[in-house]
Amino acid sequence: MKRIPLLIAILFLTACGNFDAVTSAPNPFAITPSLAPSILTATPIFILPTTSASLPPPPSLTPSLTLEATPTIGSTDTFTPAPPDTETPSLTPTFTALPAPLTVNVLGCDTGLDLTHGMGEVTNAYVTIANPGGPNLTNVCATLSAADEGRVHPDKTVCIPLLATGFQVTLKLTVDTTTNTATLIQLAILSDQLSRPADSPAACSAIGANLPADSILGIPAPIQ
Repeated sequence: MKRIPLLIAILFLTACGNFDAVTSAPNPFAITPSLAPSILTATPIFILPTTSASLPPPPSLTPSLTLEATPTIGSTDTFTPAPPDTETPSLTPTFTALPAPLTVNVLGCDTGLDLTHGMGEVTNAYVTIANPGGPNLTNVCATLSAADEGRVHPDKTVCIPLLATGFQVTLKLTVDTTTNTATLIQLAILSDQLSRPADSPAACSAIGANLPADSILGIPAPIQ
């Protein structure tokens, strides 16, 4: 009596259930993963029109070069050099003032008669010219003049070829003068390097015992 209800229950379960027998829990590794969800973005979705309307051509990206016109060079100025100066330079020497280092000292005067040249009274002046620090002087000439001068005496002008630096020379100069008349003399010096005009007329004192020897006249000597 107890086996009949058990048999009926087994048949009932068999008729209502799935014929596949569930033997254990499903395999977790056999589960098919679901698809990834769609991600929404803030970028709007553009739908291109399907019409055949013509669109403006895209701008050209090629840079446009503008060439400037080549400047036109005007007429070229022609330089014409001036013709060479054909003027003949002057050969007249230019004299400068007598430098201070050159000294002139009138030692004194005396009078006499010059019968050799057919003259009566003449006045002799003894002059020492020194060149202590100036340049060498060439063709140095001293000229004596007098206020009462008559004819030109041959020894009115006396020259030496060279008066070097550190040398001096004593000269004897003679002019034709008038007897019994006060004589005022002037002295001028000229060389290749300089010119000294005549001094103002001045009286010349008697030389007396300071008369230089004839042997030293006109001969340059070192300055003592």
